[in-house]
Amino acid sequence: MSNNHNIVYEQVQTMPIVPSSSSSSSSSFSSSSTLSRPSPVNASSNGSSSSSSSTNSNLDAAFSSLGIKAPPSDVLQRAVALLRDKGNEAFRRKRFLEAIDFYGQALAGAPDDKTLYANRCLARLKKEEGKEGVKEGGSGGKENSKEGGTEELLLALADAERALQLDPSWLKGCHRKAVCLYRLGKWKDAKPYLVRLLSDLPDDRECQAMLKTVLEKL
Repeated sequence: MSNNHNIVYEQVQTMPIVPSSSSSSSSSFSSSSTLSRPSPVNASSNGSSSSSSSTNSNLDAAFSSLGIKAPPSDVLQRAVALLRDKGNEAFRRKRFLEAIDFYGQALAGAPDDKTLYANRCLARLKKEEGKEGVKEGGSGGKENSKEGGTEELLLALADAERALQLDPSWLKGCHRKAVCLYRLGKWKDAKPYLVRLLSDLPDDRECQAMLKTVLEKL
């Protein structure tokens, strides 16, 4: 998946977008030969029409249950694109809490978008990484995983699991989950995901380093 897909959208003037005050309400790994230094990506251009249709039906039902008329699908799609892009921009500026909020708001309008879950997962990892002062995946050979983990890491893991649930064959989702489990110190659970990743990307040094640590811990 390329990180250079540009999404053209119109700003929806009637729907002002602001980050929420809580991170709890609020998420790429490219197709290159390495998993290192992933970044958020825009939704892929082949967004499945069946998933979109299912999502729209679910949203129509949700709005109907509240006695509210659902917005037209094109307005909703532009709002989701705007929120996603705002999340990506916040991520690039290392404003991870804002990125988490924006991705979460976008997910309210696109609850079956695997990319949004993967992006929010990465933003959560980066936010927690800032607290810990460590690099994702143990880069540099530093011990950075601990049993139990933190709430943010558990939320990141939940996002990774949802992305994989939506697309079990998605390597990016597999990578996200492997990193989350590794950072949580769940060595036994992380191992099969790292093995799977290395079967497709045998030269990836990040995954090699993580698997080496996992095998030493088991």
